Amino acid sequence: MLEFLKVQHPDQIKTLLKDFDPHHQTWIVSDLKSKKEIQNESILRLGYYTDDAILQVSDFWQIWLRRLEPTLHVVSSDFIRTLVQLFIDQYSKELDMAENDVSTLDRSLQELAPLLLHPESDSLLKEWMQGQSEDRKWTKWYLLARTCLKFIVNEKKVIDKKWTAAYLQTIDITAMTWDRELIIDLGTELTSIEMGLFKTLSQKQTVKICVPDPTWAAKFPYLLKTYNENLGYGTVESLPTVIHEIEPAAIAPEFVRLSTQLAEIKFAVAQVRQWVEAENILPNQIAIMAPNIEEYWPVLEYYLNEEGIPFQKEVVAPLNSLGDVQTLLSHLKNMTQDVSWDSLEKNYFQALKLPAMKFEHFKSLFYQIYDDEDLKRDEKIQSLYYKKIDYQAELNRDEFLSLLVRVWSTLPDSKNLIGLFESVFKDLLSQSLNIPMKFNRWYQFLKSRLSRKEIKVLAASSEGLTIIPMMWSQMITASHRIYLGLYEEAFRKVRRSILPLKDIETLKNQFDLALDYPDESHLDFNLRWQSLASCQKKIYTTPHLSFSADPLTACLYFLENNPTSAIVSPHLTRVDELQKELHALNLDPRQEINPGSYAGLTSAKRIGADIHGAEITIQSEVFKTVSVSEIENYAKCAFKLLASKGFRLRELPYVSIDLDPRQKGTLAHALFEYSIGLIRANEFTLAKISQFLDERRHEANLYMNEDLFWNIQKDKMLTLAQKFYDFESIHKEKFKSETEVDIEIYYDFDKGNFTTVKTANGIGLRGRIDRVDHSIKENYIIIYDYKSSAGRISNHPKWLSEYEFQLLIYTLALEAVYAESIPVKGALYYLYKTFDLSKGFVEKDIGLAHFGLSKANKSLTDNETHQKLKEEFIKFMGVFFENLKKGHFQTRPFKTDICIECDWRKLCRAPHLN
Repeated sequence: MLEFLKVQHPDQIKTLLKDFDPHHQTWIVSDLKSKKEIQNESILRLGYYTDDAILQVSDFWQIWLRRLEPTLHVVSSDFIRTLVQLFIDQYSKELDMAENDVSTLDRSLQELAPLLLHPESDSLLKEWMQGQSEDRKWTKWYLLARTCLKFIVNEKKVIDKKWTAAYLQTIDITAMTWDRELIIDLGTELTSIEMGLFKTLSQKQTVKICVPDPTWAAKFPYLLKTYNENLGYGTVESLPTVIHEIEPAAIAPEFVRLSTQLAEIKFAVAQVRQWVEAENILPNQIAIMAPNIEEYWPVLEYYLNEEGIPFQKEVVAPLNSLGDVQTLLSHLKNMTQDVSWDSLEKNYFQALKLPAMKFEHFKSLFYQIYDDEDLKRDEKIQSLYYKKIDYQAELNRDEFLSLLVRVWSTLPDSKNLIGLFESVFKDLLSQSLNIPMKFNRWYQFLKSRLSRKEIKVLAASSEGLTIIPMMWSQMITASHRIYLGLYEEAFRKVRRSILPLKDIETLKNQFDLALDYPDESHLDFNLRWQSLASCQKKIYTTPHLSFSADPLTACLYFLENNPTSAIVSPHLTRVDELQKELHALNLDPRQEINPGSYAGLTSAKRIGADIHGAEITIQSEVFKTVSVSEIENYAKCAFKLLASKGFRLRELPYVSIDLDPRQKGTLAHALFEYSIGLIRANEFTLAKISQFLDERRHEANLYMNEDLFWNIQKDKMLTLAQKFYDFESIHKEKFKSETEVDIEIYYDFDKGNFTTVKTANGIGLRGRIDRVDHSIKENYIIIYDYKSSAGRISNHPKWLSEYEFQLLIYTLALEAVYAESIPVKGALYYLYKTFDLSKGFVEKDIGLAHFGLSKANKSLTDNETHQKLKEEFIKFMGVFFENLKKGHFQTRPFKTDICIECDWRKLCRAPHLN
């Protein structure tokens, strides 16, 4: 018996639910949330429910399929796509298809499957096409999809879960009976296929179908067409009217326009906070919904966590985001020609308990890797991964699963993660067939499954907010509701269909073939339907801009109720206070929190902890002596020194087709030192330079077995050596050069000054000056520091503000060594690409006479200015030495733009980087 229950109001469904008997009835719903709400209602009212008393419609059809067609295997859409690839591989020549047709054919198959599985679709379509005056471009893809579907369903005996109801049309379901009365509550999501199946079932049992019948139903003729055309096949009854204590019409909803989707989240979070704190509303009585709630969820979750507001939504993560699963995938990838630095690093250092190679050396060898041939750079790596699989050979699913087991067993924690691997293993087993495919196909299928399958990270709080998609809101009981994201683009998403709208309308109207009509929105209907539900407070919001700043248009329902209104600015949240402080931090990374700038629930102390993190205190003997560059790094950002000297992290040059900047710098320094010796002895020749470079190549292990790349670099160095000789040939008449001059001085905390005498209460400074030139005719010296470019170097007026300490420390060291008997008259950067000596400091007379500088050059100085700069520098450095002595380390750079080129950027936990 078929009964249609007309429902004019969503609360009538909840009234019907009170009479639900889970022992004799089965309630069919479309979404998981409604299923859980009915289960909870049954437990509260009766104390129990049975598994087959409340079902999602997709599960209901799968039960029937397993019983009627036990040989047909239900698989994932990912495996269907894999079978489409196999179909094209096998029949591409006969059907004139290319490999890049996979996406189009897969899309056509998914879109047309309900039509293709209709028992009479072929004859009806053939008859219809014969009466058309023009050719249909989609006919080609219809025929290809039909052939591919037969390959998948008839030959491979598999079916997509989404096709289950459509496939049941093709078999006789009268042989089965359901021993319970069926209540069908699918709203606008009931398809004509499902209606036909329920009509067949009703021949042997009672089937009650809830028909949405609001006063405005005429607005949605296509969405409700399935109901309206079948009312004559059964009895029609209207559910009794629900009497409310407060009429829903008396509760005026709010319609709020906001500037962006982010502003919507701020508004919602601030509103929830106000309800909870000012009105004592329990969080579990508040619901936040949106047509596409997952688009809002990552940001919404962050804001709710910062406010400390619980929520009834599980925090999940895809399996491929878990470290052990990534290690598994990386090992498999390392066996292919697509091996990369990321996969090699992750697998080698996470899968092996005691790697044979230090990370710094490993990174220098394999950071630049192009294909599997580069694995030969190290014998151990080659033995682990190189050509472990025949790329052309095929293996079946069981062989691939066996390989997975072997790889997983190599992981250090594999025995402790049996449950995780079991989940991966079972999913792959249940969602695929045991057919032969190339390894790369199995690997891609595994990746796609792991990206879709999720694992629970944090359980939902039963006392928290309800956060759900709007289509799941049928059964919720929340008294306070916020509807986010009411913009037209979310309601009518652009869908690339191979069928034009005109043909969809014709086929659906003339033949009632199962096709989605894209011009009416289930979401629009559901929003209007839920607006009738009784509750104490409803707020509807719409943004003008998306998260990516795309313009958005308010949905029709919003415009009907609020045609014009001003944009509302949301109240501040705790995240706003954090961002305000972060903005100030970026302007001045070393500023302190102003305790008086915050009031209410948020304390300045907690804000400061969130912004700057805990201050680390590490006192160690290793910091009793530092190099000149290390103290400069400490002043710029303490973490740079902590990483390199405290944690002893190293960043070695990479093996690549080009030299690393450090390798180039080291080779250039050695070249200049050697060339100066030759120039001084009048023995400079390019032949000797060439021989020297070849020797350095072998010493530094540069471009071994790659002569072509080495010769390119060598030619550049020979050209540089010639230019250096030409420049220095003039320079040697005025100065005698001394290279690689070691210095060692100490900062004395008692005296607050630098000294050459080691002191118990001090910190040692060591360094090496690239070059010191002694004037031949006069009594003074000039210091040089070789640089390849002028980036991040300044003249002396900016040395303190830009934290450039090297040349000043070298100057103080040499003055201390010579006790002012030989004054330092200049400290300059030697830019060897352009042979420019105009940056640094030099006394005016010398700069004009010997270096040809103009009077406007900012490196020129006099003795008084120079002395003042040294005094300021000594006081300035005293602060950093005191902090280093106390062991203060914080990730607070003096300027955030230095982080862009920092070696430790990916390890650092500075707030502006995370």
